[in-house]
Amino acid sequence: MGKIGEAAGFFASHAMPGKAHQKVVAYYRLFESLFETMSEDSGILSIGYAENPRKADLAEAQRDLVRFTAKSLPKTGRWLDVGCGIGGPACLLATENPDVTITGINITPAHVEKANARKTGQGLSKRVGFRHGDACKIPLPDKNFDGLYAIETAFHYPDKAAFAMEAHRVLKPGGAFSVADIVLDGGRISPVRTFSRLLARPMMAAPEMYSPEDWRKSLERAGFEDIEITDISRETFGMLSHWRKRIGAHRKTLIKDYPGFMLTFIDIFFRFVEMTLGVNPYLYILVTAKKPV
Repeated sequence: MGKIGEAAGFFASHAMPGKAHQKVVAYYRLFESLFETMSEDSGILSIGYAENPRKADLAEAQRDLVRFTAKSLPKTGRWLDVGCGIGGPACLLATENPDVTITGINITPAHVEKANARKTGQGLSKRVGFRHGDACKIPLPDKNFDGLYAIETAFHYPDKAAFAMEAHRVLKPGGAFSVADIVLDGGRISPVRTFSRLLARPMMAAPEMYSPEDWRKSLERAGFEDIEITDISRETFGMLSHWRKRIGAHRKTLIKDYPGFMLTFIDIFFRFVEMTLGVNPYLYILVTAKKPV
């Protein structure tokens, strides 16, 4: 039906009831070529992380966000990548952590297929594997992993409390939990916050936007301890200017897949988040915790 019709159908679907995982699959199908352009074949679809975003290289910043998220995980054993995308983060981490094996799960079948092709192409088949799976109903045994991480996928989950329970279940005693997530601050309800929540649904396929305190409560209820929440909004949202520049540089190619108004709207949204940092209710946080021994 073309990208205009596909986009119209996608955005309209967020105003109607429907299964969250179907909307996530539709989201990545719609934005597939955009995300592949932004990842430059690395398979890492993240915003990026840099101490000095203005001087950063986007590709290296995307790799650094993966490393930053995984830094609290044990350097040996089995890790679970929840929302593994097309496999870039797991392949990077497996390459840099030779004593670790990684299993990735994703709700989008096409991504799982690409991820498995990537790990085979990089010679990582013995230590990395990907399969279809739901973060809120992880299809894996109890007490199976030493570490678990999720990078920019938790905002897609329709029930993050269920995810926290599942993460606790599949981790071994003493296992480490680390999630990089975009959330809303815990301030009072206001027109700006309500608008931001509504905007996040189609722009991020985010059915449920947490606050930092929501994360803390869900992890405590699931049985985690040593919960730490770090605000890294400046180091991450500061990278959005690089996203805007790359989209601009590839506009002639992207215009073949997306109507011009859609690319302009994405640019405006990124500019809004970046320029109103500290004023708008969006936060980028790293959430870490441990399962008790």
